[in-house]
Amino acid sequence: MPKKLLILTTLLNAAYILWLPFHVRGGLGIVLGAAEIAISSLTFILLFNHWTQKHDRHSTKKLDTTVDVFITTVDEPLDLLAATIKSAQGIAYRRFTVYVLDDGRREAVKKIAARHGAAYLSRPDIPRDYKAGNLNFGLKNSSGTHILVLDADQTVTDRKILEDLLGHFAADRKLAMVATRQRFNVPHTDFNNDELFYEQMQTGKNDDNAAISSGSGVIYARQALEKIGGFQTWNIVEDLYTAYVFHQRGFRTLYVNQAYTLGTAPMDLAAIYKQRGTWATDTLRLFFRQNPFLKRGLTFRQKVHYSELALAYLVSAFAITTLFVLPIFTVYFRLLIIDQPGMYLLLRIPSLATILYLYYRLSGNTFSTCQYWAALFPVYLKATILALWPGKPKYKVTPKVGSGKRDTLLALPHLTLIAAAGAVSVRYLLISGPDMFLAVNMVWFVIMAFWCYPLIRKSIYKE
Repeated sequence: MPKKLLILTTLLNAAYILWLPFHVRGGLGIVLGAAEIAISSLTFILLFNHWTQKHDRHSTKKLDTTVDVFITTVDEPLDLLAATIKSAQGIAYRRFTVYVLDDGRREAVKKIAARHGAAYLSRPDIPRDYKAGNLNFGLKNSSGTHILVLDADQTVTDRKILEDLLGHFAADRKLAMVATRQRFNVPHTDFNNDELFYEQMQTGKNDDNAAISSGSGVIYARQALEKIGGFQTWNIVEDLYTAYVFHQRGFRTLYVNQAYTLGTAPMDLAAIYKQRGTWATDTLRLFFRQNPFLKRGLTFRQKVHYSELALAYLVSAFAITTLFVLPIFTVYFRLLIIDQPGMYLLLRIPSLATILYLYYRLSGNTFSTCQYWAALFPVYLKATILALWPGKPKYKVTPKVGSGKRDTLLALPHLTLIAAAGAVSVRYLLISGPDMFLAVNMVWFVIMAFWCYPLIRKSIYKE
């Protein structure tokens, strides 16, 4: 965590936020101020939540126990699944059993499991509760004291995963779960690496006993799972809410900032929309319906950590949308909603530049994380609606193989906004010429294009 940069960013944004409320005009000015404050709030919460971090590694203790390795599958490609089973069987540990939990009821999967010496389980009734239900069926039909969960596309790349990590359970009887860093077969600069989350946020959460499950490469204590009624089925996917219930019940969780597996990541825009939309809906359902600040059993810092996840989605959905749409509207109608445009630029450009640079550094020296976070505003808007909608949304496994089709239509909102920004700017220049009012709005037009560029590029070019 670059603490000096974080302090500088916080101070510059605090100065701007303290100035802004006194220099907005009218209702639209208040809307702008609210959006700007929301964006800056993420930096303030980042400082509060992740100033201190705990980077746990493998345990020096050893635990001789029995482990069930659960590999969940529905309709993933057979070659990916076979590679995962084979890698799991190569884990360097004395007592473990690999189970293939097949919700797709495929005969070919049963044969692959048998070929690699894995046990095969498939629910006889209509599969319910998605992955959580599949995992709970595995729990009922196995007996290991600890459970390692692997997604069908997550091959084990470090055979010492159990040997390294099980000792943490011996050292802490209240430990319910050990999560590990996720690593994906994508370029370093690809946003799917989620370096900001795994390297910065999870380690900060780990320091406050608020580390969450990332779904795969996670080891659970069976006893802890049994005490909370198994993998939690209330939400769309099981990982976040299961960790949430662990924390409510007084259990501890731990995050090891080391990758033991290698997985695939969605490359098609449609698959990215689907995956990120599911995560956002899951997080927002928890925030709206099981709000951390209304739950007993959580510490104050745990409440803030869980709220931070939801706030990031809500800021993208509403604040980013506002800052994309509002300047187009104000330029077209020539509405002055800041009474001192020059001072606005003097305060906002440095504060915004440090925010962008801070997240560049925290994301492994790439802008892709913050660019996709902002550009996915339509996905997060939809997720907010789904989270508030009665009932539990349906879940579908994210495709593991690209479709090869262009997804240009998915970038239509972004292309429309950029085209509209260009059109109103040209119109204003032809009528009034360049001035400070246009300069203020051009800042956000440029930021809009910068944030949306990678998504638009992906929608047009298959990479």
